[in-house]
Formats: sequence, structure tokens, C-alpha cells
Amino acid sequence: MDGKRVFACFAAAVMMCGALASCKDKKDPSKEISIVNESTPDEDPAVVLEDLVAAKPGEACLIVSDGKWQQQYWGKAEDGLLAYGATTVRVDRDGEYTVRISADTKGYKYKTTGKIDGDAEITGLKFAAVRLVDGASLYPDISMDITKIVLDGKEIPMIAKNYTSSNDDKEMRATIFNSYASQLPKDAHTAEGNVYDQDDIYKSEIVDTADFDDGWKTLEVTFIAKGTGRT
Repeated sequence: MDGKRVFACFAAAVMMCGALASCKDKKDPSKEISIVNESTPDEDPAVVLEDLVAAKPGEACLIVSDGKWQQQYWGKAEDGLLAYGATTVRVDRDGEYTVRISADTKGYKYKTTGKIDGDAEITGLKFAAVRLVDGASLYPDISMDITKIVLDGKEIPMIAKNYTSSNDDKEMRATIFNSYASQLPKDAHTAEGNVYDQDDIYKSEIVDTADFDDGWKTLEVTFIAKGTGRT
């Protein structure tokens, strides 16, 4: 069999394999491996999605992970599907601010269901915080005291008070839920001062994750910033 016929047979096999959505595993022919062969929005000019959102220095955003660490947003456009529904706000003076994250976007729904009007949601909560990019560098005395948390349009109770701390001596975070924080960081503080020794009042888990277990679409957090030196 000449080279052209070999190539033609190979191409036909690949096309058939893709059409059937599975092929044999070369190492174990008894097993089948799935092949994802679906168009993306970039390949369909009729589909227009929201912009992917990234937080810039001096801007706050809501960073989250679902219950399985699958859908996450950490403030970068390349973080994943939740970047379609993230909002940022410039914190340049003391005052009240609100940030949100949402799966109720064309981008999230299209990428997860194949339809821009599909029904998609987030399940569970593993991590959440308000992140102020370069906050420790820009405003070393800043605190972000959370006053309200709204889940799918309904305010949910806070079971403890939050604290603000520097994650890496560069940014600032107001912790909402972090089960990996076994104790308060030494620089944990609020507008009233350091609260490192007040772990009976200030916690790294200020929401009940049971509120998130049945699935959710939008999380909105309001906080009061103090310590910018500007009012």
C-alpha cells in the first residue's frame, strides 16, 4: 500500500473515531477513551460572550472556588468560566463597595451547556474572600469589613465576623470561607485594630456552606473599606 493510501486510511479512521466520540485505547484495546469534539464560541461567530474580567492593582474582586475546586476565580481573566461574571471595583478611598461573581452569564452557560440560554449553576463552596490586588502595598493599614452577603438575590446570615489580612505582603484579603486556615494570621485585623487573639469572634469561616450545597448562580458581597487615608 503506497503512502497516499496509508494516509487516506488513517484520516478516515480518525474521522470515524471522532464521529463515534470514542476510540480504542492503544495500550488496552478492551478499553475505550472518550473524545471531546465540540465547537467553541471562538469558532462560532454568531455567539458573542461577555468579556473575561481581570482585577487590576487597586481593584477589589470576589475570589471563589466551588465545592470541588473545579470552577474557580482568583482575579485573572484566564482563571476559568467564572471570569465571565466577575465584577471589580476600584478602592481609592474609605467607603462602601460591592463585588460579585456569577454563573448567570452567556459565557458560563455556553461553555457548560452548549447554549447561551442554558441552565447552569455552581455547586458548593470551598473558598471565598474579597481580594484587593496590591492592597498591602497601596494601603498597608486598610481593612475590609464585610457587612452583607447576598446569595442569588437573598441575604444570608453571617455566622461570625470577618478579618482582613495580607496573603503575601502584597495584596489584602477579607476572608469569607477558608477551611484550611486553622488559626487567625498574626496580622488579622479590622478597622478597630489587630484581632489575632480574638478568634472567638473573628473567624475564617463566616458563612454556612450548607447555604451553597444545592447549587447557586450569583454571590454578592458588600464591605466597608477603611484605612486608605482618603475619605
